[in-house]
Amino acid sequence: PSSIDVNLRKKGNSIFLYLINFTSDMRRPIQDIIPCRNIKINLLMEEKVKSIKALWLEKNLEFTTKGNSISFVLPVIEEYEVMEIKI
Repeated sequence: PSSIDVNLRKKGNSIFLYLINFTSDMRRPIQDIIPCRNIKINLLMEEKVKSIKALWLEKNLEFTTKGNSISFVLPVIEEYEVMEIKI
């Protein structure tokens, strides 16, 4: 969804995918976040992926690989989520 901000960072043998949910009104403090569910994520990867974990959900995510890309589904994002992609 366009209301989710996406950033990537690499540290050592991990790539961190940061997602921030901006579905609330444009007021501060942020209120009434609308959870987004079953978000399909596709990434082009140069390295082989060993595992993916949603850190806030504390859940390992299953993924599929096809050529240079990986695909996985994030079950839900409330306010914020970080996925650690081990390479």
